[in-house]
Parts: sequence; structure tokens; C-alpha cells
Amino acid sequence: IIIANPLNTNTTTFTLDNLTAGQECIFNYTVYIDENISDGNYTNIATITGGKFGDDSYMDSSYGNNSNSNATVEVTTTIIPSIEKIPSNDKMQPGDTINFTIIIKNNGNNDWKNVAVKDVLPAGFIYNNTINVTPSTGGYTNITYNSTTRELNYTGVTVPKFGNWTVIVVANVTSGASSPSTNRVNASSPDNRSVATVATVVVDKPALIVSKEPLLLTYLPGDNATYRIKITNPGTGDAFNV
Repeated sequence: IIIANPLNTNTTTFTLDNLTAGQECIFNYTVYIDENISDGNYTNIATITGGKFGDDSYMDSSYGNNSNSNATVEVTTTIIPSIEKIPSNDKMQPGDTINFTIIIKNNGNNDWKNVAVKDVLPAGFIYNNTINVTPSTGGYTNITYNSTTRELNYTGVTVPKFGNWTVIVVANVTSGASSPSTNRVNASSPDNRSVATVATVVVDKPALIVSKEPLLLTYLPGDNATYRIKITNPGTGDAFNV
């Protein structure tokens, strides 16, 4: 088979040479579907021409020449979202600052538009600010934070086709944080498409214990009584300014 004009054209010619009586030729060929193509049905038309051996009558209809064969395929755009949330450290202490990186990916061939992202910080985590990593390929039109529910909302998000949307949520860890602390985030759109995930962080806290005992149990009037004070920290976190 000889292929002519295979690249950057809508028409490809295959030359098979001679085909004897009763013989058949079967072959496959692959075409690229542009990622910006619209949804719809697309028909591929195959036309064959040929003639009787030994003459030049290639267009003679009595040989069954110029017969056509149509093959139709349906092209549909897809949105294939996924989400992950990555803490800058999986072990923190009260007083630390933590970064949560939210990454929403779209492996489909169509933009995921009008997405709402809801991020609920764990108890004891205070929202600080957001770093927008991908403003040129998505971004958001609005952001709100409710300090009572610790709910952070991004609206008007667009996750581009074959791309991602990424932000970094910066939060402060307080003594009110429990261990482990779970951070939940989900993204959804009006077409009932949604993805969700969680990030878990261990919060190490100190646990101070103080004990006091006299060095002697009996003293005389005028003596100086000496006491021993013992402070221990059996917790998992460091204690500061004790």
C-alpha cells in the first residue's frame, strides 16, 4: 500500500496496485481528532476507483468503480476531574503555620466551568490567606471565609481541559487543634459533577505535669525547708515559655 498526502490534510490516497479476482485487502489506519473539535457526528467517506486489467478505463461504472463507503463516528467532549489536598507537613504543633495545597485536575477534553470549591478547615486551624498558583489558567471570581464554621469557599472556578487548578491555603495551628485533624475539601458544579478528598495532620501537643515534695519530712523551728519541684512533659509536642 502506498500512502499519498498523509499529513495535514483531510484527504488521504491509498494505492493498492492490482487486486486479483476474489482477493481482498484489509488494513487499518489512524487519524487524529483535534482536541478543539465540537461535539457531533462526523462521517468519513471512502471512495474506490479502479479498472479492468490492461486498459485505462478506471472510471467505467460497469466494473463497479467509484463506489463509496461511509463510516460515521460520534465525538463527545468529556470532563474527567480529580482532586487532592497536600499538607506542607503531616506533623504540626500549636503556633505553627501550615500550607494546604489543593490541586484539581481535569483530564478531559473540555473545560470544567462554574466550579465551586469548599474547603473546611479543622477545629483549631485559623485561615490566614490564599496563594493562587494558577491564575492564568483558572483562578476564581470570589472567595469567602466563615470564621465560625471555618468554611472557605471559592466560586467561579474554571479547571481547564487537560490542565489543573491549584491554590495554597495558609492556616495557623492553635492549641485548640485536635490530633489527628482532618481537613476536607470538595469541588462541584451545577451539572452534579463533584470530587472530594481529605488531608490528615497530626498535631503534637505538650502535656505538662508538675509535682512537689519536701526533701525532709521533719524540720525543727528555725530550719530552712527545701522542696523539690519536678516538671515533666509526657506529651508529643514541645512546651515553650514554661
